[in-house]
Amino acid sequence: MATGEAPQKSGGSAVPKVLLGCLVAIIVLVVIACGVGYYVLSNLKSMGVDLVAGVATQAIDDSQLPEDQKVGLKEQIDRVATGYKSGEISDEQFGRIFENLQDSPVISAIPVMVIQSSYIQNSGLTDEEKADAKKTLDRAAHGLFEKTITMEELDPAMENVATRDAEGDWEIKQNVTDEELKAFITDTKKVCDEHGIPDEDFQVDIVAELKKAIDDALAK
Repeated sequence: MATGEAPQKSGGSAVPKVLLGCLVAIIVLVVIACGVGYYVLSNLKSMGVDLVAGVATQAIDDSQLPEDQKVGLKEQIDRVATGYKSGEISDEQFGRIFENLQDSPVISAIPVMVIQSSYIQNSGLTDEEKADAKKTLDRAAHGLFEKTITMEELDPAMENVATRDAEGDWEIKQNVTDEELKAFITDTKKVCDEHGIPDEDFQVDIVAELKKAIDDALAK
């Protein structure tokens, strides 16, 4: 029985909760502000913004994002790092960037995009099954991005590949079998069909969302 397993470079869970995978640039930034805590946010300059930007840049390079998205994300991260370090971006503006990211519809689409990039592609599914899975997950991401469907409606599907942590958040299992992936896809497709999500390719423009979050924060 084959399993879809997200690649690891070091010990620990391959996917801590669902904030990893191909959206790693946005995730790194959000984790800095939310997961690590406000201490890091308020002491980022002294801790080395260049180091943080370097980690994010390396993560982008290692991701499966299209090349244009990689280039655009690195440009935006460099923009924030340079501006924050020079003082052109204030602490308040810096914090607003993260607030905007958390409110961005792209965040809601992260779980299904992570499963697509880190699990489906590494699974034992046939090429045809992987192609069908991508179509279904594109539809789900589309619905989540446009708020046509909610993550709560995808809970039955998520139960096939994830468990709840102590805080009630979904934590994708490190090892997911092909059967579990197929069940996840079947349940996800059912939700998409019920809501009439179009069966078409859908690409979330991560760069545009990040730039929008930054532009809005700096305009205030």
